[in-house]
Amino acid sequence: FWQYPRNDCIFFGQTWRRFSLAKICTNCRQGLCKRCHGKHYCNSSPGNRHQNNNRQLLDGNHWEETIAHELFHQWFGDLVTTESWSNITVNESFANYSEYLWDEYKYGKDFADEHNFEDMSGYLMSGSNHKDLVRFYYSNKEDVFDAVSYNKGGRILHMLRNYVGDDAFFKSLNNYLSTNKYKTGEAQQLRLAFEEVTGKDLNWFFNQLYLQESGQT
Repeated sequence: FWQYPRNDCIFFGQTWRRFSLAKICTNCRQGLCKRCHGKHYCNSSPGNRHQNNNRQLLDGNHWEETIAHELFHQWFGDLVTTESWSNITVNESFANYSEYLWDEYKYGKDFADEHNFEDMSGYLMSGSNHKDLVRFYYSNKEDVFDAVSYNKGGRILHMLRNYVGDDAFFKSLNNYLSTNKYKTGEAQQLRLAFEEVTGKDLNWFFNQLYLQESGQT
């Protein structure tokens, strides 16, 4: 399958110019393969519902956010992956937030803010306010793949971006990925990357929003 080059990532100085160059997979049995993080389309899912011809694409590609999400896993999940299921949010919150970044880049801030509100509403309606973002105790690893790790995590990244500013935010992500590439990462390493770039003590932010119960936010 086609590999999305990491040097074209927004964190490495460029943006999304190769976003649309997805390939077709004929082997997998799901719409977007999790085993290869959706870096291609699959044409063998029921009804091929994600496959669109040029005429259908005139009405828009409804899979754009999903593609952005899965492509982001090449950095947050492949280049640097979570050190344990407890810290799965360092994979999934970034993939979730990539949907906002793509919408903002292509359609503008108002459109992206609508998506941001929808994801926030999804978290608030999920009944997950008793769960920590970083969870060291869970019954099954599947329990952490939820609206906390995804939706809430993405909204916290948006808060962090607004707090430190765009320049520092993306430089910090670059720092996190470059420092931990081909290794594992966790929330505290993300904090250290931001602190190194910003010169700020961010223990208060990560303690409150990553390690305390979701009901605190």
